[in-house]
Amino acid sequence: MAATPVSLLQTGSGTVQPIVGAGLRLDWGGLAATADVRSRLPFYENDNEFQQGVSILGSIGLEIWPSRNLMLRMGLDVDWRRRDIQSGSRIEPGGGIHLSIHPAIIWSPSENVQIFGGVTVPVYRDVPNRTLDPALTVELGVSFTF
Repeated sequence: MAATPVSLLQTGSGTVQPIVGAGLRLDWGGLAATADVRSRLPFYENDNEFQQGVSILGSIGLEIWPSRNLMLRMGLDVDWRRRDIQSGSRIEPGGGIHLSIHPAIIWSPSENVQIFGGVTVPVYRDVPNRTLDPALTVELGVSFTF
């Protein structure tokens, strides 16, 4: 029986990856400016000798509240990622830097529920390989607060 080769396209990291970050928000009643930065720090490789690369995501944004329940946001995101490692060697695809605009809308029908949608559109990319690099990313979701 032949052994199944390890795939270079991983479905998960299999390791501990703390995410650390900080944010700032200045609110002027109906208008707000935001800034945040966060980093994912993989500690070690998984059982298949795969380790995701360090990543840093920064964002600045402007939020407008046309009503108490509706928020419109325009953001500028910078996403830097180091290429992943497989068996001690950096692999492609992956890694590089993305600069994107990120408009979003958030509707709060109640105090504990938010419904949101947005799109991330790259305006600059410097990546070694675009095989898995999307032209844009659409996000839709619901958030519940308990």
